[in-house]
Amino acid sequence: MGNKNILIIEDEADMIHRLITELKKHYKVEIAGSVSAAKYLLNESGISFDLIFLDSIMPNYPYSVEETNGGLETGWVLYEKELRDKRIPIVVWTRHTAIFTKPWGGNVHYKEKKDGTNDNQLVDLAKKNIKL
Repeated sequence: MGNKNILIIEDEADMIHRLITELKKHYKVEIAGSVSAAKYLLNESGISFDLIFLDSIMPNYPYSVEETNGGLETGWVLYEKELRDKRIPIVVWTRHTAIFTKPWGGNVHYKEKKDGTNDNQLVDLAKKNIKL
């Protein structure tokens, strides 16, 4: 296992399993299944992350339904409030590809969640985006 830390912000158990199964062979992986957990890991855990996988569609709490577009843009709101000023590479990995048109920063990359994406592609995506 490497010494690079990846944070997965994702609320779907099958997607979490899929991401961590292969990634944990190469990296230290932390999982945030909610915005509250992500905020804790980012701001209070003392862990420095080298890459974040960010889902867009998640329960909106603690944000409003209106600002998250009914939960479709919860990842975007989290990015705006917690991540924009951090220099961490982020992979927005979601089925809601309309979110890719938002004004994300230059450290953000995109990958559509879809059937047929294999685990090796996810590891390659991590390797490509982690600053060595």
